[in-house]
Parts: sequence; C-alpha cells; structure tokens
Amino acid sequence: MRPAGSLVHDPYPEAPVAGAGGANDSGAPRGVRRLRMQGCGVFEQGAYGQPVAARSCEFRSRLKRRTTRGELRQSRNREPSEPPSPRHRRRFTYQQQRPRHTTLELKNRSVYYSAMTTPNALPRRRGRPPNVSKLHLDTKQSLVRYGTQVLTEQGFDSTGIDQILKHLDIPKGSFYHYFPSKEAFGLAVIDSYADYFGRKLDKWLLDAKLPPLARLAGFIEDARHGMIRHEFRRGCLIGNLSQEFGAAHETFATRLEHTFKDWQRRLAACLDEAKSSGELNAGANTEQLAAFFWIGWEGAVMRARLIRSDAPLLLFSQMFFSGLPK
Repeated sequence: MRPAGSLVHDPYPEAPVAGAGGANDSGAPRGVRRLRMQGCGVFEQGAYGQPVAARSCEFRSRLKRRTTRGELRQSRNREPSEPPSPRHRRRFTYQQQRPRHTTLELKNRSVYYSAMTTPNALPRRRGRPPNVSKLHLDTKQSLVRYGTQVLTEQGFDSTGIDQILKHLDIPKGSFYHYFPSKEAFGLAVIDSYADYFGRKLDKWLLDAKLPPLARLAGFIEDARHGMIRHEFRRGCLIGNLSQEFGAAHETFATRLEHTFKDWQRRLAACLDEAKSSGELNAGANTEQLAAFFWIGWEGAVMRARLIRSDAPLLLFSQMFFSGLPK
C-alpha cells in the first residue's frame, strides 16, 4: 500500500473503484483493476514524458471529485510541450525515499509499479574509528606498525606473538603467511624503523633553510619532545635491541650495526656542510664526530628512560656542541 503524500494521477479516473461506491472496476483495464485491489501504486507517463504516480485504492477512495471522459481525452491529446491545466493537476509531495520501479506493459501503455523497498542508508557510527586491521587495511603493515611500538617498549624476548595478534584481532595463520618466524618478524620491524628514522633524519639534517649545526640541534629538540610525549616508555628501538641482543644473535647484530652506520653517514654529511660553511674547523674529522654523537646519544636516551627525565638528553647536547672544534 502506498503511503499518503505521493504525487497522484489515475490513468482511468472515470472507472469505479471497488469499495468506493462501485461494484467492480469494469471501466479500467484488467491489470489496473488488479493493482488497485492490491492497494499498489501505479505510475503512468505524464504530459512531459515523466512518470507520475497513480493513487492507491485507499487514497483514491477519499477523493470526492471525478474526471469526466471528455477531460480525460483532452489530457491525452495534449501536446507534450503544453503544460497541464490547473484542473487536471493535483499537487502532492514526494517522499524523501526514492522508489525502485519495475516496468509493466498494460495495453501498450507504459505503467510502473512502485515497490518502495529501498532501505534507508545506515547512520554513521559515533565515537573513535575501529582499529587499523578492522578497516581491512594492509595486514602486514598493521603487524609491523604495532610490533614496532611493542618491541620498543617491552623488548624482543618479552613480546609474544599472541599478544600482538590479540590486540590487532588477526588470526595466527595470517601472521605466518607474512613472517615464517618471530625472528623474521623482528627483522622486518627493524627495517621499518630504520626507514622511518632515516626519513626523520633527512627532514632535519637536509633542511637548507637552517645552518648545519642548527639542523642537528633541531633534531635533538624534536627527539626530546617525542620522549616526553610518550612518557619515556619507548626510547630508540635500535638502541634497545642492541642492548638486549649484543653479539649473541649474529643476524640481529649485523642488521643493527648496519642501521647505526647509516645514521652516522647521514650526520657526517651534515657536519661536512658545517665545515664547509665555517661552523667547524677545517681539520675536523666528521666521521669520528658522527660516530661519537650516536654513541653518546644512545646512552643518553637509555639513561632518560631509566630516570624518566630529559636531563641526560640536555646534558649530552650541551657537552657535544661545546666540544666541537671551531
């Protein structure tokens, strides 16, 4: 049954309607009579070629006025460009829900049956968005991202695979699809962190808007604020794993040492620019200075985690810049 409030036009208004004063619907085609008795909405081609909805039998029974046969013939013979007269036009409002139509053929006339079954769109959920894995993003990327966080805070041996899978709601089969072992997962986390930290170093050490030593000072200040933001729980993943493994695990030790040398190379290039611009003495050994910086910096970071204070970072920064050959 079509609800009240739909645009209405009956293709056979002169035909009596069952239950509305007439014994039958003999004046209308058989298909229209059937749709009327079912209480369904019918659509007919309008004056401008647009489908207009016919009223249901329940709604039509409440209308007092009837259209004469002459008026019906006049409306059928009207040219498409001629607007309908106010006498034949009845104004109603469409519902906000768009109907889904099925075309029927009744005596060579295009008639549409409105199902009105299109569901409304679901409202947007309030609150925080779901986890990354629940949004069906890259499963491997989610594992590495969360693994970096956990391994930085807890270490490699203290972190269980089940803990990571439970937090991300990922089955164990998906984990072993990407990583054949926990060791392979740890190496992937190291590579991901090394790439991230390398981009962070380039952001600061390659900034041509600042002098070379000011770039290094900016990196130190940004790292100090990062440790304060995380309440000194994380620190540096490479330094933490280096302290945990040492030389006992050759595969991890080789990967970690390669990462440290990459960081030294980037810093040495920045110190070479400082030497070229006159900020450092022309005879300064930038390779040794870069190696000394990362040895002292990693020790300052571990001490800051231990006492939960940025004092070791500030002290190391002050002593390093004051000891540079100028």
